Amino acid sequence: MDLSQSQYLTGTSNTRTQEINSLFGRAKVTLAEQLNTTLGARVTRDTNKLLNGATVDNEVFAVELGLEKLVGDQIVSVRLDQNFRIATLDEQVTYPAPAFTATDTPIAPQRGNSIELGWKSGATQTTIYYLENNDEIFYDPASFINTTVDKTKRYGASYSRDLSVISSIKASITGSYTYAKFDDGAYDGSHVPSTSGYLGSLKLKKTISDQWSIDMLSRFQSAQYSINDWSNTFGRRNAYLFTNLNVNHAGKLFSSKLTVGNLFGKKYDSYHLRSGGNLFRTPAEPRSLVFEISASL
Repeated sequence: MDLSQSQYLTGTSNTRTQEINSLFGRAKVTLAEQLNTTLGARVTRDTNKLLNGATVDNEVFAVELGLEKLVGDQIVSVRLDQNFRIATLDEQVTYPAPAFTATDTPIAPQRGNSIELGWKSGATQTTIYYLENNDEIFYDPASFINTTVDKTKRYGASYSRDLSVISSIKASITGSYTYAKFDDGAYDGSHVPSTSGYLGSLKLKKTISDQWSIDMLSRFQSAQYSINDWSNTFGRRNAYLFTNLNVNHAGKLFSSKLTVGNLFGKKYDSYHLRSGGNLFRTPAEPRSLVFEISASL
């Protein structure tokens, strides 16, 4: 069970508040030898007090059902899952142009249903999934307003593996594919913006001694539509591959780490949007050097 409460201060005497109460439970039950099931449920109620003094209540409920079968040294699983997301206070107070005055924009909870199939053997794991969301929450930078899209669907797969290259070098590989489209409304058939179809990473760790190690992490992201290009008018952009390098030292009293961020100085955007036919972009961090030291007392 959890409880949270927050306030949104608008710079005036008006205050917007939100209170969220949740009750949840999860149980794992053995059905037969080497066959387990997981049952879970969560109910959440949130109360939003608007700037005009009115109150908006939402109540959502979600369940989870999973089956896991051990076959030799392999695990095969299937999971049916409901999900939801409640809009935060920040998302429900906007400053629309041209007045830019704090305005109530109540947003209904986002809800979804998914199915996932999984397989795991040792340090190798793969999953495939299908997900449908209703009233998915989106921010429209052109109008400065958070809104919802009637229906979206996603399906894809992911893969991960840990392995030893040689005795002193370990590698971790991940990769995923995501197909995401609007499935209703004005943008029916368009790809969901700010979503990359392909993601991947490779981490290499070299152990030099008990105290010294070096690791390098490279991440790849395929091109995507700008966050507010819901109609996919302007094409995909911002595919990149960047690498971070860490040199680590672990001592009895002091530990330290030297990080070279964006090792090869790759230029890409951390954020990009379209407005009035123009592209607005926030460049990502350039190459950086950070040194950290910590003590164990």
